[in-house]
Amino acid sequence: MARRTGARNLRIWSAACSSGQEPYTISMVLGDIVPAAWNYEIVATDISTEMLLSAVNKATGADYGYFFDQWIWDVGIPSFRYSWRSERQADGKYLITVHIAQADKNHVKRVLMPVHIHFKDKTIPQYKPVVQQEQDIKILSPTEPKDVTLDDDHTLLADISKAS
Repeated sequence: MARRTGARNLRIWSAACSSGQEPYTISMVLGDIVPAAWNYEIVATDISTEMLLSAVNKATGADYGYFFDQWIWDVGIPSFRYSWRSERQADGKYLITVHIAQADKNHVKRVLMPVHIHFKDKTIPQYKPVVQQEQDIKILSPTEPKDVTLDDDHTLLADISKAS
């Protein structure tokens, strides 16, 4: 370090450091021995998803176990099948019921489903949570819809089909 006259940057990679103790220790040592004119960076990596989950939960104060169960450990593209109906209510409004079923009963995915309600002159998107293997989403509308579709913009990583 003393002989280096050009760029004064130091980059250290700490591999296999799932709990963070190693890069923390490196940082303490570098703080004592690296001259103040130098910049240093520590890149810490690991493949332990359990430790990553623990760090995410600690940093956010929330439990992301369901997310890791769904998207990290149980990788798979969910498949949804849906149907819909509308019923005129006593007050003249229409109750739209969208029935959604997931194909995989053993690995139910939790998603925020884009529901598109198509009327004669416009389409209104709404986002509804799907958290069960089969569930009904109920939406009240002032007018009768022409059609109801899911994820028109294909923003959801899923296979979606309308029941015939």
